[in-house]
Amino acid sequence: MDTNTLNFWNLLRTVKLKNVTYKYPATYLAAIISVSIYYFLFNKLSSERLSKLLEYFGDTMASISATLLGIILAGLAIIVALAAGNILRLMLKGKILHKLLFPFWYVTVLWSISTALSIFIGISDLLLSNSQVEILLALEVFIFTYSTYATVGLVGSSIKIMLILAQLVPEDK
Repeated sequence: MDTNTLNFWNLLRTVKLKNVTYKYPATYLAAIISVSIYYFLFNKLSSERLSKLLEYFGDTMASISATLLGIILAGLAIIVALAAGNILRLMLKGKILHKLLFPFWYVTVLWSISTALSIFIGISDLLLSNSQVEILLALEVFIFTYSTYATVGLVGSSIKIMLILAQLVPEDK
């Protein structure tokens, strides 16, 4: 196996970009929520309230995102440990392993972006206009909502992995 083909972008092609964008319901849910919050809340806030919201995003939302990033990585470590050995080689056939493990990488990237964006939002009022800050807030709501939905989807991936592992483990006689 050529390890050069195992980068994020090549694995995204294996999983297919459309499966994590326009064919994925979370994209629409996150878009509706973030656009609604932008129009009905963010652009109606006073400067004082916007400042308090920025502090919340910079502190609490960044902490939540970073914590979920750690939980995802711990879950991945557990699954890899359970699937060690010959079972992993069997799962490489037909790129089953690629398709089952890529969502962990994808969600890890999303939570990393959410964490970095939340931290930046905490200081954005020093660098950007209020309208730009409001757009950043809406973007963070989109990424956070999408990431939350995708994290729930990882439960399904984990269940699939465990069922496949159970089928691949030889029965004791």
